[in-house]
Amino acid sequence: MQKNSKSILVTGCAGFIGFHLTKRLLDEGFYVIGIDNMNDYYDTSLKYDRLKMIMKHPRFQLSKAQLRTWNYWKIFSISTILILWSI
Repeated sequence: MQKNSKSILVTGCAGFIGFHLTKRLLDEGFYVIGIDNMNDYYDTSLKYDRLKMIMKHPRFQLSKAQLRTWNYWKIFSISTILILWSI
């Protein structure tokens, strides 16, 4: 993925809201770095199916991690961070 002033970091990209947001951002021409820890709060097969749909996109990159342990801030030029989670 190229550095771009329109790069957006989306946490929870495999969840329902995160997936749809990521898909929309990609459709709008943004580069998206998606982070998801793929927890088993609900059926993970749903999350993997969603990821299969967006992993093919050339402006998407997935990092299977938790935000607190993600150490790639200097690699990517991120203009916006969208944090999506629920308790």
